[in-house]
Amino acid sequence: MKVLCTGVSGFIGFNFALSMERIPGGGEFLGIDIKPPPSAQVQNFINCDIEDLHSLDKEFSKFKPDIVVHLAARTDLDGKVIGDYSANIEGVKNICEMIKKYKVKKALFFSSRLVNQIGYVPKNENDYSPTTLYGVSKVEGEKIVRSELHRSNYIIVRPTSIWGEWFDVPYRNFFDAVSRGLFFKPGRLRVYKSFGYVGNVVKQMELLCGQFTKFQGQTIYTADRNNIELSCFSEQIAECFNVRTPYSIPLPIYKVIAGTGSLIESILKVKMPITRFRLNNMITNMIYDLDWLDSLDGYEEQDCSLSIKNTVNWMKRG
Repeated sequence: MKVLCTGVSGFIGFNFALSMERIPGGGEFLGIDIKPPPSAQVQNFINCDIEDLHSLDKEFSKFKPDIVVHLAARTDLDGKVIGDYSANIEGVKNICEMIKKYKVKKALFFSSRLVNQIGYVPKNENDYSPTTLYGVSKVEGEKIVRSELHRSNYIIVRPTSIWGEWFDVPYRNFFDAVSRGLFFKPGRLRVYKSFGYVGNVVKQMELLCGQFTKFQGQTIYTADRNNIELSCFSEQIAECFNVRTPYSIPLPIYKVIAGTGSLIESILKVKMPITRFRLNNMITNMIYDLDWLDSLDGYEEQDCSLSIKNTVNWMKRG
């Protein structure tokens, strides 16, 4: 099987590329991105902008993939207008055009949980409530896939909060804050999250490529099967870093601090460690339907404690 993956310089794409290139006899792999991967460990890489249809056509024509894994996207929340996220819209249009032109039968399109506001449980795949321009751009990307391709040719994957080796902002910020004693638990709240360790997500991706017909046309969330409880998660991270267990701040005081952070951020245009948006994200349960994992043959999930240990060891190595 010939697998073409876009976005291999990004966090998930890079880990997927590393895994695919290690599989003995796993077929041919090509990674493309607008910038080089963070490590030369990815050998089969081509510099290509998904918004440049001519360049994209050239690579598809040469490689002729059997399956496309589309991860390339702008993922920050700093855009001011929807045009800032053209990679998430025009780029998706171009990928769909290539899939049709070269008769690719299987494609995994990565979207985002932020097609809906945090804590909202959508009624169906077309139920959207984005609160950021990034989320809006991902909604448009999903709509393009559904309108341009037959349902038998795609699976739409919405990552939740994914963490692990090679991660960066924003999810690395949490680990960094805990390691420096700068994370404080929100009172006595018990908050549960569908987070995902990148190693587990990569396993899911590889198995989806092989079991594509089971899930074709579906929109699924990717995360660990077992939800994490935020306070416990922070304590396990602190233990691996050999630092003190995070202290708690009463929630009313936390809200005052977050409100002050939001005010300073809006006036001085500087990033504050805690704002109303970030606190709301922290204290809101974020649980997604992951029942599809029960149908994924051969999937074995790595234990959260081992995943934390691996991630912390990678961070310590610098």
